[in-house]
Amino acid sequence: FRVILGRDAAPPPAGSLQVQFARLELVLGGVYRNALCDGAGRVTERELRPGDALFVPANSWNRPAWDADVRLLSMLFGAKHFGLSLLAWDAARGVFDPVEKHSCPLPGNSPLYHMIAALSALDDDEAARQDYPLLLTRAVIDCARKLITGATVAEERRAAALHRAACIYIEENLGAATTRERVARQFDVSPNYLSRVFRDQGGTTFLDFLTLARIGTARRMLEKYDMPLAEIARHSGFRDVNYFLKVFKKRLGRTPSEYRTSIRSKTDAANPAADAFAETETAT
Repeated sequence: FRVILGRDAAPPPAGSLQVQFARLELVLGGVYRNALCDGAGRVTERELRPGDALFVPANSWNRPAWDADVRLLSMLFGAKHFGLSLLAWDAARGVFDPVEKHSCPLPGNSPLYHMIAALSALDDDEAARQDYPLLLTRAVIDCARKLITGATVAEERRAAALHRAACIYIEENLGAATTRERVARQFDVSPNYLSRVFRDQGGTTFLDFLTLARIGTARRMLEKYDMPLAEIARHSGFRDVNYFLKVFKKRLGRTPSEYRTSIRSKTDAANPAADAFAETETAT
C-alpha cells in the first residue's frame, strides 16, 4: 500500500484531470499509469498497482495513460458533498464500463476536511517517507466509508440528491462536450427536469452553473500558469477562444489578460516584467 501525490507546480498537459476539489483514487485492480508533477515541477511517469492510492489536492492534476485495464474507486471531496465512483476502464475497447456513483452530504464539522487539508499540505519529503500519508489515507477511507454506509438515501428527496450528483459530475467533466443533454442522459432524466432541479435546488440555471465552473477553472489557470489563452480556454471547456474572452469579460468585467496582469501585479509588484503577461485580444 503506497500513497502517491500529484501536484500543480507545472502546467497540466493535454488529457489531464484537474478539478477544484481534492481527489483520492484507490487502485482495485489492473495497472494505473499516470504522468504526475512533484512540488518542484518535475513531471514523471508513475505506475500504481492494486492497493496503491493516488491523492490529488484541489486544483492539482494527473494525466492517466489509460493503456491498461484498471479498476478504480474514486473519491471526490467537495465543499459540501462527498462523491464516490467505481470506475472500470477497458483498454481494448477504449471505454469505461457503466459507472457506479454515490454521493452524500458532507457535514460542516466532518473530520474529513482536516484530513484532506493535512494530506494536501504534505511536502515531497513527507510524502516519500510514507508513514504520515499512509495513516492519513487510512483515516480518510475509514471516515468516508462511515459516511457512505451511514447515509440514508431513502430520506433524501430525489431532486436534492440529483442536484448534488450532477454538480459533482460537472466538476469532473468540464470539457466542451458537457451539455445539459449529456448530463441528463448520464442520470437518466429529461433535460427540462434537470434544468428545474438546478433552478429549485441551486438557485441558478444549469448553464450558469456550468459557465461559472469553467470560468473558475480559467481563473485558477490564469493565476498559476503562463499558458496561451487558447490553451486555457480549451482546458476550461470552451470550444472557441473568442467566446471564452467574451464570457470571461462579461462575468468578471475584464479580459483574461487584464485579470492575469492584475493578479501578477499584486503578487509581484516589484517585477517590471509583469506587463509581459498581457496579451492582445479582441472580444466581440
